Amino acid sequence: MARRILDAHSEPTLVLAANLHTQASVTDWGTPMGASLAAARSAMRNIQIDYGTETFYNFTPRRSGGHMGGPGLRSTENGE
Repeated sequence: MARRILDAHSEPTLVLAANLHTQASVTDWGTPMGASLAAARSAMRNIQIDYGTETFYNFTPRRSGGHMGGPGLRSTENGE
Protein backbone atom coordinates (compact mmCIF):
# COMPACT_ATOMS: atom_id res chain seq x y z
CA MET A 1 0.00 0.00 0.00
CA ALA A 2 2.71 2.46 0.97
CA ARG A 3 4.79 1.72 -2.14
CA ARG A 4 1.82 2.48 -4.40
CA ILE A 5 1.23 5.82 -2.67
CA LEU A 6 4.92 6.78 -2.75
CA ASP A 7 5.27 5.80 -6.43
CA ALA A 8 2.14 7.68 -7.50
CA HIS A 9 2.45 10.92 -5.49
CA SER A 10 5.40 13.22 -4.91
CA GLU A 11 3.24 16.15 -3.77
CA PRO A 12 1.55 16.30 -0.35
CA THR A 13 -1.24 13.72 -0.29
CA LEU A 14 -4.02 12.88 2.12
CA VAL A 15 -4.25 9.13 2.67
CA LEU A 16 -7.23 7.73 4.54
CA ALA A 17 -6.90 4.30 6.06
CA ALA A 18 -8.02 2.65 9.24
CA ASN A 19 -6.82 0.90 12.31
CA LEU A 20 -3.63 -1.13 11.88
CA HIS A 21 -2.76 0.39 8.48
CA THR A 22 -2.22 3.83 10.02
CA GLN A 23 0.18 2.87 12.79
CA ALA A 24 3.39 4.88 12.40
CA SER A 25 5.64 2.25 13.96
CA VAL A 26 6.29 -1.46 13.53
CA THR A 27 3.74 -3.71 15.27
CA ASP A 28 3.53 -7.39 16.17
CA TRP A 29 1.78 -7.84 12.80
CA GLY A 30 4.70 -6.38 10.84
CA THR A 31 5.35 -3.00 9.24
CA PRO A 32 2.11 -1.12 8.60
CA MET A 33 1.61 1.33 5.75
CA GLY A 34 1.88 4.28 8.14
CA ALA A 35 5.32 3.20 9.34
CA SER A 36 6.56 2.81 5.76
CA LEU A 37 5.22 6.26 4.82
CA ALA A 38 6.76 7.83 7.93
CA ALA A 39 10.15 6.33 7.07
CA ALA A 40 9.97 7.67 3.51
CA ARG A 41 8.46 11.08 4.26
CA SER A 42 9.60 12.77 7.45
CA ALA A 43 6.83 15.38 7.21
CA MET A 44 4.10 12.75 7.50
CA ARG A 45 1.50 13.37 10.19
CA ASN A 46 -0.84 10.81 11.71
CA ILE A 47 -4.36 11.93 12.58
CA GLN A 48 -6.75 9.70 14.51
CA ILE A 49 -10.43 9.86 13.68
CA ASP A 50 -12.78 8.93 16.49
CA TYR A 51 -16.15 7.88 15.16
CA GLY A 52 -19.47 8.10 16.91
CA THR A 53 -21.90 5.21 16.95
CA GLU A 54 -22.51 4.10 13.37
CA THR A 55 -22.51 1.01 11.20
CA PHE A 56 -19.58 -0.10 9.05
CA TYR A 57 -18.59 -3.07 6.93
CA ASN A 58 -15.64 -5.32 7.84
CA PHE A 59 -16.31 -8.73 6.25
CA THR A 60 -19.86 -8.37 7.60
CA PRO A 61 -22.06 -5.42 8.67
CA ARG A 62 -21.11 -4.29 12.18
CA ARG A 63 -22.02 -1.49 14.55
CA SER A 64 -19.45 0.81 16.15
CA GLY A 65 -19.78 1.52 19.84
CA GLY A 66 -18.19 4.95 19.48
CA HIS A 67 -15.33 6.34 21.58
CA MET A 68 -15.14 8.18 24.88
CA GLY A 69 -14.22 11.56 23.42
CA GLY A 70 -17.08 11.67 20.95
CA PRO A 71 -16.74 11.97 17.19
CA GLY A 72 -14.10 14.30 15.74
CA LEU A 73 -10.47 14.64 14.69
CA ARG A 74 -7.49 14.71 17.03
CA SER A 75 -3.79 14.77 16.26
CA THR A 76 -1.74 11.91 17.64
CA GLU A 77 1.44 14.00 17.81
CA ASN A 78 3.60 13.25 20.87
CA GLY A 79 1.27 10.42 21.96
CA GLU A 80 -1.59 12.81 22.72
